[in-house]
Amino acid sequence: MEEYRFEKNEIQASFMMSTPLWSESWSLCNAADCVGNIQIQHVAGIMYVALPKVEMNQPGNLVGVEVAGDGLFAALSSSLLSGEPPFMVNDVILELFVSTGLLIQSQYTYSRTTGHYMKSGNRPKRYEVIDKWWKARGEPHKEKRARTRYASTTQDTWFWAKLEEAKECLDDLTCESSDAQKQTLLWKKIYEFERYSATLVKMKEVSKDVLATNSSYTVWVEKLREFNKLKVSNGVVDKSDAMET
Repeated sequence: MEEYRFEKNEIQASFMMSTPLWSESWSLCNAADCVGNIQIQHVAGIMYVALPKVEMNQPGNLVGVEVAGDGLFAALSSSLLSGEPPFMVNDVILELFVSTGLLIQSQYTYSRTTGHYMKSGNRPKRYEVIDKWWKARGEPHKEKRARTRYASTTQDTWFWAKLEEAKECLDDLTCESSDAQKQTLLWKKIYEFERYSATLVKMKEVSKDVLATNSSYTVWVEKLREFNKLKVSNGVVDKSDAMET
């Protein structure tokens, strides 16, 4: 059985919006009711899925659920205009189980020669389509009423990708040479993500797994805090200086 990895928050968006997941045999995030109705459409090798109830309670930034066999979906083929979400068809997935947690870093391939995947055209097309449909529903962070609890899914589908880029910036800064211009640029990117992510957390527009102990985000925040304590010398540009340029 093949296994494919997906961005957890984008899979959740896919559940809610009936948006596409890629591949003939595929992996989904976490557990759903194995005997309940799950809406499925199989279009040109793409699975479109909507789950009425999805509990996201497995640790880790990426989790997988394997679905056995393509035969379950053979009768659900249809044709749609390119880039449009399908009409849903009720069906039941008979065999659905949770696989082990997967690390978010495995999704975000990064090369120092080609750059981060968000800026280099390396992001899978399915995520671009999901992101477009997600934004078409309206930006959640512009809701008038403040949240009283954390969101079930992080409201920015690019959150983990932006975190990976911020991690790269901080890693580069800790081992960077005395190139003040490069350090200033790195500080600017770090500061922008720090401010952006803090706002999401304050507005409770992230899911609880973002703030979990030893999550990628909490580890990054702690690493940045420790680095700030040590950045007194060695030509490291102060964060406030970076913002003034």
